[in-house]
Amino acid sequence: WCVILIIDGMPGMCINNKRRIAGGTGMGDTKYLNGKGRRNYLVCMVIMYAMILFYVLKIVIGVVNSVYVAGTPQEDINVEFNGYEYRYDFPFAGYMKLGHDYYPGYVQPVSGKSLVLAVSVMGSLAMDLPVLVLLLYGRRALRRIARERSPFLPETAKDIRRIGQILLLIGFLQKGIFQAGVAEIGFHTYYVDNPFFNGSWICVGFLVLLIGNVFETGCELQAEADQTL
Repeated sequence: WCVILIIDGMPGMCINNKRRIAGGTGMGDTKYLNGKGRRNYLVCMVIMYAMILFYVLKIVIGVVNSVYVAGTPQEDINVEFNGYEYRYDFPFAGYMKLGHDYYPGYVQPVSGKSLVLAVSVMGSLAMDLPVLVLLLYGRRALRRIARERSPFLPETAKDIRRIGQILLLIGFLQKGIFQAGVAEIGFHTYYVDNPFFNGSWICVGFLVLLIGNVFETGCELQAEADQTL
């Protein structure tokens, strides 16, 4: 979405413009965008940085909470269960909540401590970290599009395709990995609920891969145009 908004603000396709911006890596490097493109770029970057900050803080809090739980005696870890979900409130920030779709209902947790650790660790590794990597690739692609003479660069196409691949991995594997990790650590059993994939992430992943293919074609046309000048 952000890439499309910025390209919509490009003054033409810049095919015949041989000039390049020397350096420039900040949020204000929008010299080759028109007014609409600059607005779209700034909106996208603000959203991108806000999401990156959110997930960084989320991961840091998850690590702090995991360290706290690991050093806390088992008898001090009181996990609530209402017959539907498990919940534990951390003393510093946040809480752990595990819905019935994410744990094997046919066995009991090994201990409250093991369950909280399982959800905290797997939540950071399987849920939060992949999204943060995705956002960092998106940030790099947006900054390159904004500062270069054309959006059609091999590096940009590569980043967009990498984003699509990460989206597919999240869609196909994220839920299953989280479920299996929580079941193994917290319940000492194997559990993966079907369907363990997320259709929304998968659809967006294939769409982004398609956009990446369009960018690769644009790179080829850009190279041909440059050779004729």
